[in-house]
Amino acid sequence: MIKMMVMVVLVFTMCWLPFNILVLIWEAKPELSNWSFLPYMYFALHWLAMSHSCYNPLIYCWLNARFRSAFCVALNRLSCKKKPPQDQLLHRINTTCTTYITISAKQRGKTSYREQKI
Repeated sequence: MIKMMVMVVLVFTMCWLPFNILVLIWEAKPELSNWSFLPYMYFALHWLAMSHSCYNPLIYCWLNARFRSAFCVALNRLSCKKKPPQDQLLHRINTTCTTYITISAKQRGKTSYREQKI
């Protein structure tokens, strides 16, 4: 999870930093407004910055097994191909799930513990 968060932050920085540097230079040196290549540079760097949100699902698929499994299930439901039986799709999701222990409300003076698959 930490690796995935670090990757998202790095990609965000790589996408937005060039645009922000251009804006800072443009404000520091107003004579750059006369540069004929500026609109093209602005457009390209703005596009790069806005494209950041397109990379997040790719990062999640690459580094998160649960997201990848759910994404495959969603794609299978959208595809026109023959769909596998529902129990196979659920098996794919359940094999990547984590078991959590939750504490339920006190019952008859004792605290009961139960396992819950999410």
